[in-house]
Amino acid sequence: MPRFLCKAIFDCPTTANVGPEWMTSKRCLLKVSDRDLMAGRVTVPFEMVRRAHIRIVPSASPVLLCILTIETHETTHHFGLTYSRFWRGDLPFEVTREKVARENPPPHPVAVARARKIVFVVTVINAIVVWWLFS
Repeated sequence: MPRFLCKAIFDCPTTANVGPEWMTSKRCLLKVSDRDLMAGRVTVPFEMVRRAHIRIVPSASPVLLCILTIETHETTHHFGLTYSRFWRGDLPFEVTREKVARENPPPHPVAVARARKIVFVVTVINAIVVWWLFS
C-alpha cells in the first residue's frame, strides 16, 4: 500500500490554491489502497469519488509539487504532495492533470527602491576607485 506524507485541507468546497490557506492545513499520511484513500480520520472509497484532479505547481526547489483534489458527492478534500512517479502513472481512480504556470508577480516597491540604492552606491564606489587609480 503506497503511503505519502502530505498536507491536507479536509471538507473544503473551494479550490485550494497555493497560498495562505495551506498555513492551517493538517500534516498527515495519505494511504492509497486497492479500494480507497485514507488520510488521518478520513477514508474515501474510490466508488464515492466524483472527480479527482491533480494540479502540478511550480516550486523554488527542483522537486515538483502537486495538489490532489478529491471531490465526492458530500465534500471536497485537497492534498499537497510531492509529484512522484506514483502520481504520474496510472491511478486506481480516474484523474485529470493540469500543469499550472508560474505567476511572476510585479516586484515589491520596497525591493525596487533598495535595488536602486544598491546600484547607486556601487556606481559611486566604482567612480571613486577609478578616480583614485587614474589620478
